[in-house]
Amino acid sequence: MNINGQDITAADIVTQLDMLHTGWCRLMYKCISTDEQFLKDMGGTIYEKRQLLDELIEHFITTEEYEKCAELVKLKGC
Repeated sequence: MNINGQDITAADIVTQLDMLHTGWCRLMYKCISTDEQFLKDMGGTIYEKRQLLDELIEHFITTEEYEKCAELVKLKGC
């Protein structure tokens, strides 16, 4: 595929999406871990908030960042 004069493959797009997802996970973790009220003030149901925490935990397990997982698991228990 040619986008703006550059040949872009499907693998390139997947790589960019992975990088975007990683950045999003890191940003969400930073917001959650630095602001105690973030999860409480965030819209959505308790179920949706737990889904968010589960997604972040899964990401940090795959990247082997277990300290972040432990913090998120503590928040999930609250």
